[in-house]
Amino acid sequence: MFHRHTVDGIKGGFMSNSQLGKALSAHDETFGKAERLSTAHTKRTPEFDKIHATLAQLNAIDLPPLLGTRSLHRARLNFAIEKVDAAAAHLAEDMDQDDADLTASRAEFALHMARELSLGKRRSVNYEVADAPAAFDALFRAASRHSDDHGLVVEIHRRLTMKKEMEALKLAAGLIKREPDYLEEAIDIVRRVYRRPYRPKIAAQVDHILASLQDSPVGEVLADHIFARKLEAQVRAARIQAIDAVEDGPSLTEVWDFLDQRGAAGARALVRLKDLFLSVFPDDEEIKLAIVEEYARFAVASQLTDVAKRMLECAAQTRKFWQDDGFRADILEKMRLSCTDESIGENCFLLGIDHFLSGSDKFVGYFSKSATLVNQLSLSGASSLFDNLDETDEHGLARIETSFRDVNRVALAYVCCADLGYFGRYAKAYAASARAAGGKVRLHFHIAAPTWDEAAAAVATELSGFDDISFSWERPAFALPAYYASMRFLRAEDFLRHVAKQIILTDIDVTFTKSPDEFLNRLSDTDCDVAFRIYDRVRTVRQAAKPWGLIYRYPRLLPWSIVNAACLYLSDRNQSIVARQVAQDMRRYLGRAIRTKESAWWVDQNSLYTTLQTVQGIDDVRIANIEDHGLPFGSFDYADSTAFVGTHPNFIRLKSVSQASPSLYKRIRRFFKNLKVQRLPR
Repeated sequence: MFHRHTVDGIKGGFMSNSQLGKALSAHDETFGKAERLSTAHTKRTPEFDKIHATLAQLNAIDLPPLLGTRSLHRARLNFAIEKVDAAAAHLAEDMDQDDADLTASRAEFALHMARELSLGKRRSVNYEVADAPAAFDALFRAASRHSDDHGLVVEIHRRLTMKKEMEALKLAAGLIKREPDYLEEAIDIVRRVYRRPYRPKIAAQVDHILASLQDSPVGEVLADHIFARKLEAQVRAARIQAIDAVEDGPSLTEVWDFLDQRGAAGARALVRLKDLFLSVFPDDEEIKLAIVEEYARFAVASQLTDVAKRMLECAAQTRKFWQDDGFRADILEKMRLSCTDESIGENCFLLGIDHFLSGSDKFVGYFSKSATLVNQLSLSGASSLFDNLDETDEHGLARIETSFRDVNRVALAYVCCADLGYFGRYAKAYAASARAAGGKVRLHFHIAAPTWDEAAAAVATELSGFDDISFSWERPAFALPAYYASMRFLRAEDFLRHVAKQIILTDIDVTFTKSPDEFLNRLSDTDCDVAFRIYDRVRTVRQAAKPWGLIYRYPRLLPWSIVNAACLYLSDRNQSIVARQVAQDMRRYLGRAIRTKESAWWVDQNSLYTTLQTVQGIDDVRIANIEDHGLPFGSFDYADSTAFVGTHPNFIRLKSVSQASPSLYKRIRRFFKNLKVQRLPR
């Protein structure tokens, strides 16, 4: 039998059954390629050329039985490359011969597009939409062919793109009455409404629209979500208002009543509220403790690892956890009830935290075991936490070819390191922000490159317009990101010997917002050997980018999160003994990781934690905490920073000197009248 048809865009002619079969097989291959590309194409792994080539192949397909499938793939690929108008038009074309499966696939992709488009500023992709009404009309046609409910979901998200949340919520309420499976649509709208500044009138509107669902099968679940989102919005409102003028803030009584009524279900709705657990607001500690207490009952009853982990994380975001040894021990005891099977990686991870907080050296073994059992945990610092390191682990790192020619040693300097690629990307911005913030101190760049001449050329290109700049060079031992990230610590002793008597090691991609000179001088005045950035106590800081009020920064549960590697101060006091220890520990950690692991995640911070623990035991070594002095870069403003009594159980008191700022206690006392705090310098 022969078929008259169009093949490869050439009209006319006849095909035999065998020819038709070959054509269909070739088109199936094109469809498979389109399917793969629609998910493989991301910002990190762009596939524009392949997508355009595949679209050209799809455009050439003209077999009637394949037109519907072709249009769906054209829609997916165009949406992948952010061409919304074309994607929507293709999605609504050639639908007449769709079978049930293809109709359903079109409808689901229409909902996916509608949801993505309605995310607004929160979406990760900047979609190009020339005619939004036409695009949503096409999405509605594609979705409603499958069901009226699918069409209504598109209309809900059309309203959301128009900022008509209450209209969208009314449509969602009607949809959920017929089909409770669409509950997530209403929850998403509530979430969006409460992301905006809290307004009691808006909250009343939400409650009124959804009141008819109270007795529905999803009524309690929806009510829990509404309470949670409203509470978090109230938290944000209280956090950003003046301390003496908090209005419409969270009510401790309402939280107690909610937990009394809803029990474990209510606690589960509240434990994931990030803003609630991080923000400073009236009654914050009491509200958090009420949630933790109820959730802990659920953890004991369920004995599920995930629940135990969440209980511990939430408890660790209270001041009481770090101030009250008995409370902390009780939480850890309840957590252990869920961790009896040590063949489960997640259990080993939690037991690692348990031993770490309890001061037992067994934490290394438990964390390491967890990384071998669970792939996701192997991407954490658990995979680069070692013990019993020695000089044999330094193989390949002990002797590196370097050059500090033309570098004259000064008193004070900032030092950062990079390969040629990162240097070209960030060096100029680093220097410009330092100078713009009033910094005149020496800036030194250590560059990994094949030759010194290439490093010198890069400096001439990027930094010729800046004063008091120096650079050094090395031929890197390994062309690995982990090596480049560790270079400044590997060369710490060299920098004190050749660059400056006192140095601050930073990442090269930071942006200075305050004077780097003033910060370095403050640390110099402490007469310390080293200043680590240590998360050892509960502190309050202010977000620098926007006036979003005070937030808490808590001690960390994991050894690789305790010491932040973004900033380290070193002096040549005591013959640079601390810098020598920093370099040695980093050589051994990195050497072991490169030799025995497929990755070296968090190796720098694991090494710095080990160095801190070592130098704390050395007589006459003075240690300061950068968190007590603020940072001249980063996301936080330390002007009103306050540290509370209580500390991480893994630390002794650091050997340093602090001066009190008389204004801080007055500010924080208005929140916590009966709480003792230790004041720290600005």
